[in-house]
Amino acid sequence: QNLLLTADHSVVKIADFGVARMSESEAPITRVGTNLYAPPEHSPLYSGTTGKLGIVELTPAADVYSMAKTAYVLITGESPRFFTNGAVTALPLQLRELAWADRLLEILHRATSDDPSARQQNALEFWDDLSELKRFAGETEKRPALAAQLEHAAPKAVYSKGYNPTAPIRPKFDTARELKLQRIPISKRPGTGISILENGQAESPTPAVYAPPATESANALETGESAADIVSPGRGPKLMRRLVVSAVLIAVFAAGLYATYNYVLTRVSLPTFSSLFGAREATALMNINLRLDPSTDNPRIGLVSKGSRLKVISSDGHWYQVEVIEYGTPKTNPDFADRGWISGKTRSGVETIALKGN
Repeated sequence: QNLLLTADHSVVKIADFGVARMSESEAPITRVGTNLYAPPEHSPLYSGTTGKLGIVELTPAADVYSMAKTAYVLITGESPRFFTNGAVTALPLQLRELAWADRLLEILHRATSDDPSARQQNALEFWDDLSELKRFAGETEKRPALAAQLEHAAPKAVYSKGYNPTAPIRPKFDTARELKLQRIPISKRPGTGISILENGQAESPTPAVYAPPATESANALETGESAADIVSPGRGPKLMRRLVVSAVLIAVFAAGLYATYNYVLTRVSLPTFSSLFGAREATALMNINLRLDPSTDNPRIGLVSKGSRLKVISSDGHWYQVEVIEYGTPKTNPDFADRGWISGKTRSGVETIALKGN
């Protein structure tokens, strides 16, 4: 987590250094590092109960230890958790059989020694050991290719393990797209299972042509029609299957539309034609009860006071569906609705509203 790679993949930067407090006197250093990568001389596990380490002097060999543990991760791809606060004594199984594995283990084991004086004393010594290992590994990996070039006069390609140099071979049989069916008119002699070609030669009871469905082929063969004219091989069942699926999808879509239509019709109050084109206004000539439907059998849902301005949405006989634009007097009940049906006439025939416009 503390190694940062630059965007051009060329420089690795180290972040979050541990803090080593050194004073003029021989005061102990602070506890720094993590258990996996910190050397024993300043590891948290060796700080005791006081949180301080007894070792005063730290040398570059401490950084070599941490660098070696980091190199172990980069080369093997595994965490050095088995070697916490100790030397690296083994490599993962998948690397042990490589030609350079023993040399790598020797370098890492020395760099992670418990004794700081036994390690490489600075980063340059550690780098020199790794450079030598790199040259050795490069030579061992090139040997198979060099041997192949010396054995043959012409250069020969070298394939990695697990890859087949042979190109895929084109199949000898015809694929479905390449099949070309011949339109061979056939007829069937009544009472026999032998098909007769047009040239008069007898064919086997099972001709080498694709037979149409039994219900259609029997009638067609009796009339002398071509089997290829009736149906293409495999097309009948596929076409029928597509038709069935299409019919099911159409039915489901129609059912969804019908359900949506019923829901909108019963739950949502849609604007009428008159509300979209030429909605009229009216003025209440008296206090009028506002009802849910055009009938006096329904309970009152509001009250339109005298002098209120109304917008007429639709009409049903002498009933009008209206929406209150402005009340003549303030609402007496805040729960009253502002939209509903009112009667345009009283029982005695007196007009209750005055319509404006056409």
